[in-house]
Amino acid sequence: MSVLLNLVEAYESTDATESERGKAAKFDIGTLDDPKFFDDPMDLFADRDPRLAATVLLPGSTFDGKLIELQAGQLNKVNGQWVERTGRRNETDAQGRLITANNGPFGGNEREINRTGFFVRKYLDKTPLAGTQGTKSAMWNVYFRISEAYLIAAEASWELSRNNSDVEALKYINAVRERAGIQPLTSIDHQKIMHEYQVEFAFEGHRWWDLKRWMEADNIWTGNENDRTAQRLGLWPYRVVADGDANNGKWVFVEKNMQTLDLWRKPLKCTDVQYYSEIDNGWINNNPKLVKTRINNLKLEETMKTISKIFSVLLLGAMMFTSCMKDNYDAPESMLTGRVMYNGEALQLRGNEAVQLQLYQHGYAKHDPINVYVNQDGMYSASLFNGEYQMITKSGNGPWTSEGRDTINVTVAGNTVQDVEVTPYYLVRDAQMTLEGNKVNASFKVEKVAGGGIDRVFFMLSTTQFVNDAEHNVDRYDETDNLDAYDETGKLYTFATRDYTDNSMFQTALKRGTLFGRICIWPKGSDQGIYSKVIRLK
Repeated sequence: MSVLLNLVEAYESTDATESERGKAAKFDIGTLDDPKFFDDPMDLFADRDPRLAATVLLPGSTFDGKLIELQAGQLNKVNGQWVERTGRRNETDAQGRLITANNGPFGGNEREINRTGFFVRKYLDKTPLAGTQGTKSAMWNVYFRISEAYLIAAEASWELSRNNSDVEALKYINAVRERAGIQPLTSIDHQKIMHEYQVEFAFEGHRWWDLKRWMEADNIWTGNENDRTAQRLGLWPYRVVADGDANNGKWVFVEKNMQTLDLWRKPLKCTDVQYYSEIDNGWINNNPKLVKTRINNLKLEETMKTISKIFSVLLLGAMMFTSCMKDNYDAPESMLTGRVMYNGEALQLRGNEAVQLQLYQHGYAKHDPINVYVNQDGMYSASLFNGEYQMITKSGNGPWTSEGRDTINVTVAGNTVQDVEVTPYYLVRDAQMTLEGNKVNASFKVEKVAGGGIDRVFFMLSTTQFVNDAEHNVDRYDETDNLDAYDETGKLYTFATRDYTDNSMFQTALKRGTLFGRICIWPKGSDQGIYSKVIRLK
């Protein structure tokens, strides 16, 4: 099986700087006009994450004592210019020197030939005849291993804290990196978590499902032939055959796009509808109320949450029907709704179930709170039984002072409205974002209410109207310097112009006409930020 260069480059350098750690790194191979020469093809990969050599058979690798011979062709010098020369499998020149190896890589329609310059190493068994009929191998088949437990813990801790210096998250992710023999991370974010999953679990059946649950697949596999992340890339090794040249006998590498070689016709592509399973046509034919439709990208997250809730209700209903047929309890008959407010104005929050209210109802032996989640526009809702409740804000949760924890007595009788008044540390005022071609300008004013300093501010862009530091998929710019100067009501803060000429998601958003932005102030000592309203730029 051929392995794409896209994965091989994901394995970072062992001597990566702090800013380079947890990121893919393109190989320095020069160009055909000015190639970089290597004494041995393995020299190119010598300083990469050790997991690369354990996962991929590289040009010049050995397996069970045998050389993995990968040679796309010769690099000849003709009239002072370097020229690629390729041939058929095992073809040699007039002097008996190999042109193209039996393994390739090369193009064409021949079967069982390498295309990209790499083979899969993981799972290979040295046992004689281990690969025949799938019956001779005792090679392990991964279901779950300790690295996954560590990375789940790292991801969960970071998602809860949203702190790039999260000690717990770094402890767990660095445990995996230490075992692999790669330098520890000093900061963590969503991109670094994605990266670690990719390199640690390559060929273990994680990648598609990880990108799907993160809703990142369509951001990476855009289907755009100009996006490097969507291209199917290979790296072909050539032996230098140039008598009299100082580099004769050395090796060079040439990057190849499989699409241009007509090996794969289209770039990698995922669309928003692929996050969902298709309803069987038999169901549709039997129920005229079921209609196939394309999901509106603006409602993508909302739709997923709705589907999840519907599924949960259906599952719960099935469980009750099968195991509790005699316990036919009535469903909650009332809806409690309201807003989290300051001086009559609904606060703009993170959403995504980050901010909670808590409801208590006395009279039960188990006195656990009912958690109620606040949307990004400050609205909340809860389906409840009629009765007397007490409502508070969750301790340590939300960008407001402890004054917001005053208990509110609520009588729920039918549909009931109850707003919650809090005292925020800051408010975002007069937020503006302007789009000029591929550039975005942004500014806002600060209103200090009860704050004691600003920890950082975020500038975020998204392809959906759900814009926060957890859901951005175009850009998040963190400003952490000189924030004391803006800890004052009426002060204007202006972000430096952001240029997205080379940002593939930004370009996709422009084409779709769906680009949204938001600004966030993160107060010191707070677990949440206060946001501006969502601004539609496109």
